Amino acid sequence: MANRSTLASPRPEPTAAERLFAGGGEMGALMRAHDWAATPLGPPETWPQSLATAVRILLTSRFAMWMGWGPDLTFLYNDAYGRMTLGAKHPWALGRPSREVWAEIWADIGPRIQSVLDTGRATWDEQLLLYLERSGYSEETYHTFSYSPLADDAGAVAGHLCVVTEVTERVIGERRLDTLRRLSSALAAAGHEEADVLAAASASLADAGRDLPFTLAYLFDDDGGARLVAASGLAVGHPAAPARIPAGDAHAVWPADAMRTAPATRVVDDLAALPAARAALVPLARQGEESPAGFVVAALSPHRVFDEAYAGFVELVAGQLAASLANARAYEAERRRAAALAELDRAKTAFFSNVSHEFRTPLTLMLGPAEDALADPTTVPENRVRLELVHRNALRLLRLVNSLLDFSRIEAGRIEAVYEPTDVAVLTAELASAFRSACERAGLALTVDAPPLPAGLSTVYLDHDMWEKVVLNLLSNAFKHTFAGGITVRVRPADDGGFGDAVEVTVEDTGVGIAPDELPRIFDRFHRVANARSRTHEGTGIGLALVQELVQRHGGTIDVASTPGVGTRFTVRLRPGTAHLPAERLGPAGARRAHASTATGAAPFVQEALRWLPQTTGEHGVVSVSSTGNGARPAVAHPGARVLLADDNADMREYVARLLAAQGWDVDGVADGQAALDAARARRPDLVLSDVMMPRLDGFGLLRALRDDPALRDLPVILLSARAGEEARVEGVQSGADDYLVKPFAAQELVARVGAHLSLARLRREAETTLRESEARFRNMADHAPVMLWVTEADGGCSFLNHAWYAFTGQTAETGLGFGWLEAVHPDDRERSSDVFLDANARHAPFRLEYRLRRTDGEYRRMVDAAAPRFGDAGEFLGYIGSVVDVEERARLLDAERAARHEAETARAEAEAANRAKSEFLAVMSHELRTPLNAIGGYAELLEMGIRGPVTDEQRDDLARIQKSQQHLLGLINDVLNYARVETGNVRYSIDAVPVDESIATAEALVAPQVRARGLTLEYAGCDRALTVRADAEKLRQVLLNLLTNAVKFTAPGGRITIGCETDAARVRITVADTGIGVSPDKLTSIFEPFVQVNPRLTRTQDGVGLGLAISRDLARGMGGDLTVASQVGVGSTFTLTLSR
Repeated sequence: MANRSTLASPRPEPTAAERLFAGGGEMGALMRAHDWAATPLGPPETWPQSLATAVRILLTSRFAMWMGWGPDLTFLYNDAYGRMTLGAKHPWALGRPSREVWAEIWADIGPRIQSVLDTGRATWDEQLLLYLERSGYSEETYHTFSYSPLADDAGAVAGHLCVVTEVTERVIGERRLDTLRRLSSALAAAGHEEADVLAAASASLADAGRDLPFTLAYLFDDDGGARLVAASGLAVGHPAAPARIPAGDAHAVWPADAMRTAPATRVVDDLAALPAARAALVPLARQGEESPAGFVVAALSPHRVFDEAYAGFVELVAGQLAASLANARAYEAERRRAAALAELDRAKTAFFSNVSHEFRTPLTLMLGPAEDALADPTTVPENRVRLELVHRNALRLLRLVNSLLDFSRIEAGRIEAVYEPTDVAVLTAELASAFRSACERAGLALTVDAPPLPAGLSTVYLDHDMWEKVVLNLLSNAFKHTFAGGITVRVRPADDGGFGDAVEVTVEDTGVGIAPDELPRIFDRFHRVANARSRTHEGTGIGLALVQELVQRHGGTIDVASTPGVGTRFTVRLRPGTAHLPAERLGPAGARRAHASTATGAAPFVQEALRWLPQTTGEHGVVSVSSTGNGARPAVAHPGARVLLADDNADMREYVARLLAAQGWDVDGVADGQAALDAARARRPDLVLSDVMMPRLDGFGLLRALRDDPALRDLPVILLSARAGEEARVEGVQSGADDYLVKPFAAQELVARVGAHLSLARLRREAETTLRESEARFRNMADHAPVMLWVTEADGGCSFLNHAWYAFTGQTAETGLGFGWLEAVHPDDRERSSDVFLDANARHAPFRLEYRLRRTDGEYRRMVDAAAPRFGDAGEFLGYIGSVVDVEERARLLDAERAARHEAETARAEAEAANRAKSEFLAVMSHELRTPLNAIGGYAELLEMGIRGPVTDEQRDDLARIQKSQQHLLGLINDVLNYARVETGNVRYSIDAVPVDESIATAEALVAPQVRARGLTLEYAGCDRALTVRADAEKLRQVLLNLLTNAVKFTAPGGRITIGCETDAARVRITVADTGIGVSPDKLTSIFEPFVQVNPRLTRTQDGVGLGLAISRDLARGMGGDLTVASQVGVGSTFTLTLSR
């Protein structure tokens, strides 16, 4: 075979133009193709060397350049300048006069260019603003450039060279950043007032006119309307700046409703009548809320496109304003809250003061007559007991009222102390000794260690009433929380811990102690240590807080130290002398105050402490009050019923016990919830009546313990509480209580409710008896049923299996109930059956399940298990009731039917496999045939070139026929190969946005020779150049070429082929219509089937095998579209290719 080099033709010498424009990239190619003869520069062969050199420098530079040469300053430029600056003017600008190319800025650059031409000196401009018409609008741009002179061969200035860098994005970006910095600074300096924030924003944005010709800020009102609160660049009241936009105004200039209901950045166009043609609306977001506070209207510059960077800038402006407004509103809300809290505090102080005074009047009227009646020797013993109860609790209430009054006086600054010289050791010892009897009855040791103090410390100025409250409150607190050991009161000189000379008074106990995390809050008002063991749960949490306030009024301090389980020590330090006290409040020894004292003495403290001690009790701390032997009248219902009463207040226990015993019921009283639980477990009562607030175990804890105890969970429980209100009542009932009674309550109401719940308890017991009888009847019927029946509970455990189940499986109740029934299920079905059942149980849904069940003889039989959920009267899920039916015989019939279906499926699968094998064979054979065919074509081409010597005309015709046949056969093989790929799913699609016009033009060019050869007319009006479809570019061209080739084949000479293009919002339809032979209706349904030929005789003359349309439709569908046809015999056919945009 000849050497390849011997076959190559001699390469022609490059022309002058080719040499001049070589290596110039795209612009070099455009310059080579340009008709320079039609320009003042003339053909490149005639250009002077200086011009040629300048052009070579221009084209080979990677820096953006353009030049003007000659009398018209003919415009030439390089690739970098075309990409960076020209925009839509490329390549139109090439070879045109510079004044025409840059007509819009010639007033700016013309004088500069003329100066270079006249003087031969270069110019320099940095960041020059130029408005270019290169993108369809007057665009704001910035450029740094220099004009330099270009000399001709004679040395005269014949043109200029411009070296330029466009800095538009940097300049505008820096300007916008500066706007944001200035806005941030202005908002930060504006303070916390909303009006100041809005004014600062308006003033700052007024200087941003290039980016924001005007801005408006609207805030939404409660009625949905929007009010203008800030503006820049426009005056309020301008048509574009309405002061208010009412809700629902469809004709408003700004869509306020849309911004409120669907907040998002949106652009409003067509604002020709306003100062700006376009504006962006950005919501003012509120932190943590979906609805915005308002929105910002930002007019957009007509000289910049609203791109991502512009949108981000506008949103940052709105974001800064939204954040500042949110801060201002939060500040204002906090200020209002602080003012409201201060006002509330003042109102609270006034209320406590007023209500305390108002309480004292009725209390006086209660205590006075009660004391008179108690002093009357004629008062009968039964009434005396009642009067003593009233008197004790009225004194306790008076002490609480006095504490509130003292607090209100301290807060209002109206407390009137009288400090008199006092021997603090003596006074403290006297007050402490009042608790000795109570301590002895409680089994506690009271130690008072108060020796005479040194001369300098023996006299301390004290207000006696205040000091009385300090000492008694500390002793009462120690007694309340001490159950063993004792209480010690000490008075002695204090160690100098920076306080100076002082007297130290300590009250120390061996009680339960205080947890370390509770110590910092021990003197807080109304704070109570949670879950602390005490003799009673009663208390307001103000005793220690009052003690601290009173000590501080004496210029002293109080500290606490405590160890849980060991004890607590309170230490009070007092200064001697008067320097730390107000002079006007000093008095002589024995002075008395002119105002009414709130001191009540030690008696109420001691009496209350004694009531905390347990009375004579029986087992579990129970005090029983019997209905017999007390003159009780017979009970109307439930005589002899036992009521367990739990309350830590002894007076309340005695009162309620007598009240219930008088109705003929036996009452057991205990002092706390734990004692009540122990008593209920030892001897079941008929009803539990419990206070909520109790030591050790409170009422709610007792309720939970009773409900968790299977033997006691059905006991009726009534809770008593001082917490009033519907919320407290609901909480009690939701916790499982049968009733909730608020103190104070009427005696008749308590008796009525106890009687009602005793009756309800009896009805429940009777209902349970009836239910048990009903269950027995159900079991009897179920055991005689012909099918297997079962019942489960809410947790899924089986609680009943009928006799038929036990007879079939051989299980017993011990092995079958719960989840034991699964053991009789076939091991292969067991896990699936369990999963299906548990899933249905969780959803409370009916289910149907098939599994194999073991019979007593060991054979597994197929079963259908169907069940429906059970629900209670209140809709609560109770479990399932179901049945199990033996379906072995029916299952065997179904197996036979399934086997027949399997055979049919197998046959279909074999047919599909044969079809795949056929496709694979076609693909392999097509590949194998292409190799010899390519060799045939190649050798024929070489022979035609004369490689074996001269070729005669006859031989040349023979070679042409060989090549034509080879190309035809190769096309057929390609069709078969393509179809095989499509059918086996081996086609790969690269979907992208493909220009429609370019694809049609390519196919049109490829088929043009055939159109001309057959004397046809091909019409194509053209599509929108910007129109694209979602497709594979190569596959799209293949489909279009197939359709056009098919139209050429079946259209007689003189006929017409028309290409059309239609669009809607989502689809593009490309039509190929011909005036050919058409297709009969009976053939239309199969025209897209492989190897189908509408007219076999005509197809054979046109060299086809019937694969083109089949492949085309499959490719169209593979790209997410479709290919359809409409045809009429003798008129022609129209193929429509539909694709997504």
